[in-house]
Amino acid sequence: MNIKKYTYLIWILLTATASKAQFSGGFYAGIIGSQIDGDATAGFNKGGLNLAATVQYPVSEKFFMSLDLGYAQKGAQTRVSPGFPRALLININYIDIPLCINFYDRQHVGFTAGLQYSRNVGKIRQEIVQLANSTRVFGIDAFENDDVQVVLGGTYYINNIFNLNVRYGYSLFPIGYGKGSLYKDNAAFNNVLQLRLGIIFGQEFDAPIKKKK
Repeated sequence: MNIKKYTYLIWILLTATASKAQFSGGFYAGIIGSQIDGDATAGFNKGGLNLAATVQYPVSEKFFMSLDLGYAQKGAQTRVSPGFPRALLININYIDIPLCINFYDRQHVGFTAGLQYSRNVGKIRQEIVQLANSTRVFGIDAFENDDVQVVLGGTYYINNIFNLNVRYGYSLFPIGYGKGSLYKDNAAFNNVLQLRLGIIFGQEFDAPIKKKK
């Protein structure tokens, strides 16, 4: 992992935020639930951490562009319960760079759509245990280091600084290949849900939030 390169990019984002009055920026922190479609298991059972820096630029009264630089723990895991141990664990650490268009209506609610490039930045961990009297677990045979996802999300703006963000992402291209996959060419795809708390500085809503009488 090239720490200097990613640190430099974060510095550029934050410098742009500080030097341009129309820009806003801040940070997100939250949790991830993920699965890999194509590993012959199902369920958003793999938990992970998401941390990100963001910079935003308004393009109209109701829309703004956002560019993030984040760290995300993704992968897959079979459900664990008493008497039923884990059969599969896949852990992949990514650097995420989503570019999104965002809509907000000044009534506390916003929506997001965009594309995200992700790069694996560590050693991929995969553990497979074939349990007795259970469905055979295949896992992933070969992984790609790059991932491009379509992202969709919603945001609840608590005020001009704090917000709660939910985001969904799905791979447009295979992130790996596994013999247990039912997809064409045995392809596998990241399938990710995120819940995050955002702290944004310099964000101004062009119209006041209407209060109920």
